[in-house]
Amino acid sequence: MQAINNLRSSRIGLGSITAAASVWLTGTAVAQFQLPDLEVDFNPAVMFPVLDSMPRGLDSGDLNADGNPDVAVVSGDPLFLGNGISGAVTVFLNSGDWSNPAQGFDTPLKLDFSDLPGTPLGQELVIARIDGDIHPDIAVTVHNKNESSPYGWVIVYLNRLNDGSPTTDFDRTVYPVINKRKLHGIVARDFTSDGFNDLAIAGSDKTDPANITALLLTMENDGSGTFGTMAEIPLPGVTGSAWDVAAGRFDLDQTKPDLATANNSHNSITQLKSDGSGGFTATTFPGPSSPPFFDYIDIAAGKLNGDAYLDLALPEFDCGVGSRGGVGVHRVDPITGDFVHERPNGEDSGDHYDTGAVASVAVAIANVNGGTNKRDVIVALSGDDGGHFDRIDVIIGNGDGTLVRGANGSAELHEFDPSPESNDILDIDSVITVDLNQDGLRDIITSNTATDSISVLINSSHPPAA
Repeated sequence: MQAINNLRSSRIGLGSITAAASVWLTGTAVAQFQLPDLEVDFNPAVMFPVLDSMPRGLDSGDLNADGNPDVAVVSGDPLFLGNGISGAVTVFLNSGDWSNPAQGFDTPLKLDFSDLPGTPLGQELVIARIDGDIHPDIAVTVHNKNESSPYGWVIVYLNRLNDGSPTTDFDRTVYPVINKRKLHGIVARDFTSDGFNDLAIAGSDKTDPANITALLLTMENDGSGTFGTMAEIPLPGVTGSAWDVAAGRFDLDQTKPDLATANNSHNSITQLKSDGSGGFTATTFPGPSSPPFFDYIDIAAGKLNGDAYLDLALPEFDCGVGSRGGVGVHRVDPITGDFVHERPNGEDSGDHYDTGAVASVAVAIANVNGGTNKRDVIVALSGDDGGHFDRIDVIIGNGDGTLVRGANGSAELHEFDPSPESNDILDIDSVITVDLNQDGLRDIITSNTATDSISVLINSSHPPAA
């Protein structure tokens, strides 16, 4: 599910904005210029089959050292439907030639974990440098549907690519979850200030099924890509699960990577401020005490305004109280360093942007229209709303932490179809953005659980017609 480098690569019609770009040196703007407006547009979607069933989390990175960003997606079918296999990572190697989008990826690679006991279901995936060499590695979270020990796994695939070799190879290490925990989102950052990326995982304690509580789990890297025992950090005031996690510098310190979790418990977010030694101080910021209520099941971090702090965007999934889904945007207060959750005038005000549909499921923050310092929000919608639908919405950023609204106050949506066939049922799970063809514009990729595929929408934004 995105976002930032090595997290969610850290979620249309016409519309244009004027973007200002600044060059900053020691905090001072030394030059400024205007970039031309672009009308946001994407080519029709192209779909690529995965090598397993029900793909979920995905990320991007140059896995074979050819200079092109590749894509990996983790999957697992709880019913052993589709191709009858449960548990694998599909690696799509970028050919570098997107003149014919259907040939944009070479033959995919398969990293299988269906040999694990029980019913292994892939959850989320991150691409990051883990063992200290120059090649990015892969880490995934896996849930055991059988609800027996081991209750899940963290799997680390260390990239063993030899320089100049055309073959990408990975060594697998499996870390079982012995306690009754369920794992969801995963990120990689150096939380211990030793120069090596550690892992942080959003999850839940299911020891008491009647009282499920949210957890953050961390794994410290010893410098070789080997991880120790999972440490657990309870998330205060959160019932249910922490569904996803983002890393970045969220507080006033600005020297250590902090964390933020999306909790499927009525609009709550937990901020975890890092001490630089692997410890965190957790504070939960609840949503409103009265409707509308939403579940947060994904999170993306990126700069939506001009200050020094990363902002958050979260898809708001209707809790069944008659509300409409959308996107919630949260910023860091420059005085307190806390997350700000503003909704002063009801459902469609402050930090909430209505998408006119119940099921907002995934989100990303990226600049998709060519402007500088005005990042946009990409949200994937999938569900039943008087008939099944799957849709990608792009909401243009104003550069001040807000997004463009229409005349009625709802988000001004630029809509795209993630399927070549408009009547396909995709059941989108995750969305990321990455510049696949390296033309300077971010493309959109979704994982689709119902079609065992990923969708690629190549960005074709262009100057407006005269």
